[in-house]
Amino acid sequence: DLPGAYTLDASSPEEVIARDFVVGGGPDAVVVVLDATGLERNLYLATQIIETELPCVVALTMIDMAESQGLGIDVSALAAELGVPVVPMVARRKEGIDRLAQVLADLATADEESNRTGTSSTRHLVEYPPRLEAAIGALQREIEATPEVIDRYPSRWLAIALLDRERNLDEELAAAGADALLERRDDLAAEVESEGIDLTTTIAGHRYDVAHHITAAATSGRTDATASTTDRIDAVLTNRWLGIPIFLALMWAVFKITTDVAGAFLDWVDGAIAGPISQL
Repeated sequence: DLPGAYTLDASSPEEVIARDFVVGGGPDAVVVVLDATGLERNLYLATQIIETELPCVVALTMIDMAESQGLGIDVSALAAELGVPVVPMVARRKEGIDRLAQVLADLATADEESNRTGTSSTRHLVEYPPRLEAAIGALQREIEATPEVIDRYPSRWLAIALLDRERNLDEELAAAGADALLERRDDLAAEVESEGIDLTTTIAGHRYDVAHHITAAATSGRTDATASTTDRIDAVLTNRWLGIPIFLALMWAVFKITTDVAGAFLDWVDGAIAGPISQL
């Protein structure tokens, strides 16, 4: 049970803990918890974790809330698109927990069999442009030839993360004595960028494209008209023109309550503190 994260691009201490354990801690399997009511937004993290090539299962929670909002999710289609098992769940009613436990047990058995036979059915969920894929492959071969690194990180994930210049990784690899790998990354990145390809934008863009494609293939129903009450309130409070005036009005109301309403009780509080309480 790791700290919550929306991405493996660690930008906070909590996300660093989650990322380092997932990609460097050697978990037996990873359960990716996705909110069914915000599937596309949450799929970005799922694509990154699937790129680690670790045994993975998606726990699709709040499926009842999605249905109440008119959002239909084809679980079989979602699993086929992701290439990993998907278990629909309603956690507050404990629905799906036994199924999730069984899927995890099956994953552990399949992983042991794969390790024993040396076989793997890994496929790449996100395919990048050919020029970028060539750079990923070249860096991946360099990683697999670097003992200080290959025993700790999945090679394809690390190749993509290095080209994306994810935070903290350079320091970790430099401390591990993998300076030659970082130099090779710099050379490959410069070659790709010299052809007009922005690495960070391209990598993120393709992940978002995959998330959008999967969502479109596996969902049906909901429109803006069926948005939740919270969505409708947010649309007003975060409106480009109304948001700031509403914020200022709320701050004024808080100030008035603090000075006018609470002021009547200040003498009583002062008397209680200066009198009976101070004599205790």
